[in-house]
Amino acid sequence: MNKKILKDIAYLAVGYVLIALAVVIMVNSNAGLVPWDVLHQGISRTTGITMGQASMLVGTIVIVVSIALGENLGWATIGNIFIPGILIDVIDNMNIIPVTHDLFWGVLMVVVALIIWAFATVLYLIPALGCGPRDGLMIALHKRTGKSIGLLRSIIEICAVIVGYLLGGTFGIGTIISAFCFGYLLEIVFKMFKFDPNVEHKMIFSNFKKNKVV
Repeated sequence: MNKKILKDIAYLAVGYVLIALAVVIMVNSNAGLVPWDVLHQGISRTTGITMGQASMLVGTIVIVVSIALGENLGWATIGNIFIPGILIDVIDNMNIIPVTHDLFWGVLMVVVALIIWAFATVLYLIPALGCGPRDGLMIALHKRTGKSIGLLRSIIEICAVIVGYLLGGTFGIGTIISAFCFGYLLEIVFKMFKFDPNVEHKMIFSNFKKNKVV
C-alpha cells in the first residue's frame, strides 16, 4: 500500500470521526436539529418510517440528483452514508460529550459543532474519492452555476428546513444558525486549506476500468 493511499485513508478516517463528533455535539446541545435532520424528522412523521430510513431515502435521492448534475459516485460517497452513522453511536455511547439544556451553552456547542463539521468536510473531500450525498449536491450546483459554496449551501439547507417543517419536523435556534452560517463557514475553511471544490472526484469503477483486460 503506497503512501498516497495511506494518506487518503487517514484523511477520510479523521474526517468521518470529526463528522460523527460534530453530530453528537449538535444533538447534545438540545438547541435544535441540523437542517437535514428536520427534513428527515418531517418525512418520518409523515410517512411512518424511521428517521434513519428517511435519512437513507433522502441520501439516495440526493445522490441520484448529484449524478444527474455530473458529480461522480466515489468510495467516499458510500462511506459517508454508513461510517459516520456507526461512529456516532460509538461516540454517543462513550458519554464523553456533555448534554446541556441551557440556551447559552447550547448555542456555544452548536457553533463548536459547525466548526468541527466544516473542517471534517474538507478533510474527507481532499482525497477526491467522492462527496457525501449532501456535499455532492452542493458541489455539483457550484460547478453548474458558479455561485459561491456559502450561498448554495445556505439555500439548500434553508430549503431542507422549510420542507421538513411543512412535513412536521421541528427546529430550534441551532437549526437557524446552521442553515444560515454553515455554508459560509465551510467556504472559509475551503480557503484556509486552499481546497478547490471543482476538483474531479474518482469514480468507484475508475480503477477497474483502468485495469480491465477485455
